[in-house]
Amino acid sequence: MSDIVMRQNFIENSSADELHKNIERRKLRALLGFCETVSCRRRALLEYFGEEAKDHCGYCDNCTNEPHSVDGLVYAQKALSCVYRTGQLYGVAYLIDVLRGAKTERLLSQGHDKLSTYAIGKELSVKQWTSVFRQLMAAGYLKVDLAGYGSIKLTKRSRDILEGKIKLPLRIDEEIKASQIKKEAKQAKRLALNTLTERSEANLEARSVSELFEVLRRKRMELARQEGIAPYLVLHDASLLAMAQQRPRTLGELAKISGFGVVKLQKYGTAMLSVIAEFLAEECSVY
Repeated sequence: MSDIVMRQNFIENSSADELHKNIERRKLRALLGFCETVSCRRRALLEYFGEEAKDHCGYCDNCTNEPHSVDGLVYAQKALSCVYRTGQLYGVAYLIDVLRGAKTERLLSQGHDKLSTYAIGKELSVKQWTSVFRQLMAAGYLKVDLAGYGSIKLTKRSRDILEGKIKLPLRIDEEIKASQIKKEAKQAKRLALNTLTERSEANLEARSVSELFEVLRRKRMELARQEGIAPYLVLHDASLLAMAQQRPRTLGELAKISGFGVVKLQKYGTAMLSVIAEFLAEECSVY
């Protein structure tokens, strides 16, 4: 809202003539309207440039995620009534305090807690009320009095709202409660920690398999040298990898691994099981 006031201040204090100031005012209102519109943004752009759009584009944020909009006449009447009953002397932040029933020292000292508009807008948050005021300004139902230090004033169009002569769709974005944000943050943190744990466990398991595989390869080399044969004639790498992954503890479990027939099971089974058992014992002592 402060950006709007600043821009309006630039317009009003510029050296431009009234015609060009009116053009800039309309541009600013169009920009605000574009930001707050509840309809297709492409359509709004085309209409601004005098072109006709028959259908919604289906791609802008409003088309793909339809904003929550309501018949905002009642909200607008509350806002305009509050502006009027506080004397059209205050800015948006103060007006929202009145509408939401705040008990600030300034508000109480002005006696505005006695107004009929005091606390009649508790159903909307500060953010939502700020959006309502912005939309009303964009539509020309309210204006900022720059000479009055940014106080909000009624306009000629305000009467249509106060008399309830029109329908006024307003964009009221649903608020995400702080408790929900906190809950979602905890869930995200828990998920992240679980992911890290799973990755850590997976990495640890992968390292463990790799280390046991190397230990088994050294044992295979030792057996091959004792017999004077090539290592692959003792056991293939595939058999060693399967042992490192499955970690058999008995000859029965070892017999289920490809490459272990009766002969190799008798010749190398006990030696390989001893290597695995020793490795597991060392691993348990570390972790």
